[in-house]
Amino acid sequence: MTLPRAETLAAALVGRPVRMYLGLEVRVVRIEGAEVVVANARGGECARVALADIQAGLDQLEAEGEVAVTLSALGPGAAYVAAMLAEVEGAGFGNRQATYDERGGQVRRGCATVSWAG
Repeated sequence: MTLPRAETLAAALVGRPVRMYLGLEVRVVRIEGAEVVVANARGGECARVALADIQAGLDQLEAEGEVAVTLSALGPGAAYVAAMLAEVEGAGFGNRQATYDERGGQVRRGCATVSWAG
């Protein structure tokens, strides 16, 4: 199975609620140019997410099977991007455990992730 393009995923989510990794529900309102407009539960706009950030997340999911919910991986709207990625068939939220190098030093702290079974 291949992952959809960012535009296709976003278009399929318009009007639907999506759940963020901490449980908060938001709604994808519309695609406006190169951005996806997201609203909170009360209907007020709470974020604009770049389609390019969604595509970067999809590309990493396809290549590695997992993407961290961080600004460096998914851009300034990371939590919203992750919520949309988790809506892909076979994808879901998980937690990446802290990893350590051979000298026992911590390399990466634990964080939320989106994983895809492919």
